[in-house]
Amino acid sequence: MTMVVDYKKGLIGAPADTGRGPSPSIWADWDSSEAKRNPSYGIEIFDDFLMGGVCSTLGYAGGWRMFSSTTFPFTYTAEPAGVLTATTAATADLAAVIASPSAPFRVTGSPSTSGKLMFEARFRALNLTTGLNAILLGLAETGAAVLTPTATVPLPADSTGWAISNTSCFLGFHHQEADGVYTFRTGYSDRATSTTAVADTEAVVGGGTAATANNVWVKLGMVYDPRGYGVTFYVNGNPLPTRLANATIAGLTTFDTVGLGLLFAAHTGATPTANDTFSLDWIRCAQFS
Repeated sequence: MTMVVDYKKGLIGAPADTGRGPSPSIWADWDSSEAKRNPSYGIEIFDDFLMGGVCSTLGYAGGWRMFSSTTFPFTYTAEPAGVLTATTAATADLAAVIASPSAPFRVTGSPSTSGKLMFEARFRALNLTTGLNAILLGLAETGAAVLTPTATVPLPADSTGWAISNTSCFLGFHHQEADGVYTFRTGYSDRATSTTAVADTEAVVGGGTAATANNVWVKLGMVYDPRGYGVTFYVNGNPLPTRLANATIAGLTTFDTVGLGLLFAAHTGATPTANDTFSLDWIRCAQFS
């Protein structure tokens, strides 16, 4: 008998999906057209950053709540198909943040209170080396977030912006300033001032890695399955071996009870360099009802 392996299912060790589009291993089950026709099917946010719109310091633009330090501005770069980019100055504790105004997604650890969820974003970094910059990318309790800058969590220095702190939960990818070159921790925050690692701070997971090469696009994603493994993290369509279990999620104090929205936050460290850039080509999240 011939065995057929379908790499669209996202087997560990399968070839990386480095194309521009969303990874089939994450999105094969989701039907965007059905979600538009039938609200009872589920909900989706998908931004390809085609419409433009940025604001200086604090405000709303392009459908996002947005904050950027004056010398860490967001721009739409001269690339095809829409790219949102933040460019640093050589100044510590600058920040650039986008967050969805609503927080409609739920990750509870139980199929009775939340459906399957898919998240993915296409991200690029120029100079994400040790001691310079920090990144958060994923889902956060965006409506509750307040900020205080720290060395390990990338928060805007301006107290009127939005990001994540001990009043906001988080799930996704976190590059701390002290982390290794182009690596991400996969983790979560249950309204804490730091993330709890699913994979360790170097993001080396049983031979897998969430590393991103310098100035190269990478797709960072996750799938939450309340009837299965819990949260599986993906890099370029490949699942990382270490998962966040549903039992762990259900046992958290606040995380499993709140709504989550999309978040991207960048923060300069103690000794940053000028003209480091962090870009999003697109960001997408959907959840079955």
